[in-house]
Amino acid sequence: MARRYHKSYGDWISTMSFFGVSIYACLKGLENWDDGNLIRSALLFIASVLCLLGSLRYPIARFFDEIGKRRQ
Repeated sequence: MARRYHKSYGDWISTMSFFGVSIYACLKGLENWDDGNLIRSALLFIASVLCLLGSLRYPIARFFDEIGKRRQ
């Protein structure tokens, strides 16, 4: 069975890294939005959302596991 919980420091470090990069990308996206770079801003917002989802990978996996259990 796949791991669904943080069991090591490495898991916590990667989760916090994803979250930090998500915040940074969002802030840079807002900065580029103000400068008028709409395409770069949109790409940074997309990257921010994807990094945020990466930081939530374990709760998302547990959520879909629970949905799978309820369907059976």
